[in-house]
Amino acid sequence: MRNKILTLLLLLFFVVFTSSVYASGEDKEQNNVSKEEEALNNNPIVTDMKINVNDDRLELLNNILVVDGNSYLPLEDIGRALGATDINYEANKAMIMVSTDDVNFFMIEGMDIFQINGDIRNINLAPFKYEDIIYIPLRLVSEAFGFEVLWDEETRTINLNKYGYKLPEDYLYNKYGKYTEDDYYWLCKMVAVEARNLKYDGHLAIANVILNRVNSPLFPNTVNEVIFQIDVYVQFPPAHKSWFMDFKVTETAKKACMDAIRGKNNVEDCLFFNMVPFRTKKDDFYKRIDGEYFYR
Repeated sequence: MRNKILTLLLLLFFVVFTSSVYASGEDKEQNNVSKEEEALNNNPIVTDMKINVNDDRLELLNNILVVDGNSYLPLEDIGRALGATDINYEANKAMIMVSTDDVNFFMIEGMDIFQINGDIRNINLAPFKYEDIIYIPLRLVSEAFGFEVLWDEETRTINLNKYGYKLPEDYLYNKYGKYTEDDYYWLCKMVAVEARNLKYDGHLAIANVILNRVNSPLFPNTVNEVIFQIDVYVQFPPAHKSWFMDFKVTETAKKACMDAIRGKNNVEDCLFFNMVPFRTKKDDFYKRIDGEYFYR
């Protein structure tokens, strides 16, 4: 019953506002472009922005878009993360309805007005569909969900703040991806030692060799097991030295290892490296980085 009432109200809301918009002096016969089409014509830009909710990093399944300088967030991702209990999209009416414990709001795809708890508002920015995903303006997140929105230019992070709100665990960002914190710890240790005289590129290359081994059926499947492996030969001799555990991990090693974990790779599928060329692996040579020889 509630949904029927909301639908009727929204349809009335749609008719009233579309009538006023279309009567505003623009000749729609000559300029029949909806706000959704206009947004798409402005070529949405996929960004590398991040979102923090009360200092917790939000895991997004879809990208943040920028259109004409304005940020748009994927509705399903951001809605569920910020407490939406119900999100409905009726494609035949282009109608979007969202409910939280204390807020009901709905809007029309391509229109810059929305209704929240019976109050009609205009935000001059319209939700739109892009690659079958509904995107809503960042400003709408503030007004509909009650979050303060702050932008950190240095880290390119959107900070959403609301006193007492806790981001659900399912939406917390896992900075280690498919790896673990333990993997990261041992990776940093080994890279800091092996690349101690190398530049960043050398650090990154060695980190990727270790991760490539973790992902190869020819080697163990954790970083710890890879670096301590003894199979005919000791694979990483420094790991077996008495001083290894006390060796200080550098900031360069930490950055290179995190970059490698997040997918940055400068050695493709290489599994071996050495300070001098391998006599028996000439055909597998890939490249030399910072004086080290890398092999597939």
